[in-house]
Amino acid sequence: MTLDLALPDQDGISLIRELRMAKETAALPIVVVSAKAVEGRQELDGEAISVIDWVSTRSRACHAC
Repeated sequence: MTLDLALPDQDGISLIRELRMAKETAALPIVVVSAKAVEGRQELDGEAISVIDWVSTRSRACHAC
């Protein structure tokens, strides 16, 4: 599953926690692809939630421009 942390009705962190608590989705592989990936990873630091990877989509300023 790919997941953006910026969801319209719920934050992605709470969704990950819910998925991990449900027996049917506890082992579901999750890849976070979000502009908030860095913040989300820091917020969940130490929790065993088994996110496979955290990919930040935050744009970086072009220093050559």
